[in-house]
Amino acid sequence: MERRVIRVLPVAALVTWAAAAGADEPDRDARERASEALLQGAVDAYDEARFADAAGLLGQALPLSDRPVIRIYLGSALAYLRRCEQAREVLAPVDPALPQIQGAVQRKQAIFMLKSAAVLCLPDPRGADADDDGEGTLSRRDEPARPAPPDEGAPEALPAPAPATVAPPAAMVPVPGGAFWMGCAPADKACTDDEDKLKVRIGPFRIDRTEVTVAAYRRCVESGACTPTSRGPACNAGRDGREDHPVNCVSWRQAAIYCAWAGRRLPTEAEWEKAARGGRRTTHPWGDRRPDCTRAVSPGCNCGEGTCPAGSRPRGASPGGALDMIGNVWEYVSDWYARDRDPADRKDPEGPGTGNHRVVKGGSYDEEFGMRVSYRSWLQDPVNPEHVGFRCALPGLGR
Repeated sequence: MERRVIRVLPVAALVTWAAAAGADEPDRDARERASEALLQGAVDAYDEARFADAAGLLGQALPLSDRPVIRIYLGSALAYLRRCEQAREVLAPVDPALPQIQGAVQRKQAIFMLKSAAVLCLPDPRGADADDDGEGTLSRRDEPARPAPPDEGAPEALPAPAPATVAPPAAMVPVPGGAFWMGCAPADKACTDDEDKLKVRIGPFRIDRTEVTVAAYRRCVESGACTPTSRGPACNAGRDGREDHPVNCVSWRQAAIYCAWAGRRLPTEAEWEKAARGGRRTTHPWGDRRPDCTRAVSPGCNCGEGTCPAGSRPRGASPGGALDMIGNVWEYVSDWYARDRDPADRKDPEGPGTGNHRVVKGGSYDEEFGMRVSYRSWLQDPVNPEHVGFRCALPGLGR
C-alpha cells in the first residue's frame, strides 16, 4: 500500500503541471515526464494483472504523449478487460511493424502484446453486433453460434475406444473423485466473466502425465488410425529432435481419434481443472505464485521460440504429478464452449451438448495470457494451430 501512495502522489502533481503547461515547447518535457511516470505505474499494475488500474493510468497518459508503447499497453489492458471496441480504437493508429520501438526484446514484447490483444478480442462468430453489451464496451467472448441442424450434415462419429496400445497405465497419474470448485480462484485477479465459480462432483479418473508427444502420435499414424498432423515451421512432427516434444498442429478431431485409438478419451473441462490443481482453489497447479521459467514453458522460457520436451518443467507439476498443465501447448478438452456454465450441471459435467467451438486450456509457449487453470479459450474445429496439443484421460483409478 505504501508503495502505491509514494508513486501516485508525484504522478498526480506531474499531470496537473503538464495539463496547465499547454503545448509550449519548454513544457513538452513536463508532459513527457508525466506520461512516463503514468506509464511506469501502469506497467507495474499490468504486470500484476491489475488491468483496470493499468487502463486508468494509461488513459491519463495517452493525451500527454501518443507514444506507441502507451497505446500498446492500453490496448492490451482493455482487451484483457474485454472492452474490445475501445481496444481496437486505441490500437488502430499503431503500425504493426513498430518502427518506433527500439531494441529486439522490446519489439518482441510489443508484438506479443498486439497478438494477445487480437486473440482476446476475436470477432464474435455470431456477427459484429452480437458483442455489444449496451454500454459501449465489449463483453467476454460470448457463447459461439450453434452448429447447423443435424439434417444439414452431422459429423462422422468418432471410433470407439480401442484397447490401450500406446502407453501403459504408469504413464498416467490418478486423480481422486469428489466435489471441488471449478472456475476462478480466490487469489486470481485476472478472471473474466466466463470463469464463473461452480461446485461440481466428478468420479475418479486418470490423466496422462504429459501432453501426447510427437513419437506417440506417430505410432497412431503408422497404425492407420490417425491422420498426419499439418506441417509448417512451428509444427513439431517431421522436425529433427522433436520426438519428445508435444504433438501440435492437430485438430480437436485428430486429438479425439488418437485418444480413442489409445483406449482413452479427451478429458472434460472439469476433469482437466481437477487434475491441474487437485481440487485446491489456486490460480496455478503449484499455487498462486506467477509462472516462471522453472515451472512453465512460456514466452521467454521456451526452447528456440517453440515448445520444449514434454514434462521438462517438474517444478510446475500438479499436486497429483501431471506436468505442463500450464504452458508448452494449449490443450483440447472434450467440452463445447459456452460462456456461461449450466448451474444445474454439477455431477460429472460435460458442457453443452452442441456447439461450434471447443474449449482449450492452459496457455502455451507463445501466449502467456491463458496461463491460469480457470482461463477458458476456444477454437473452431477443424483448425490445427501450432500452439495447441492435448492429453488423454481414462475413467477410474485402475489397479
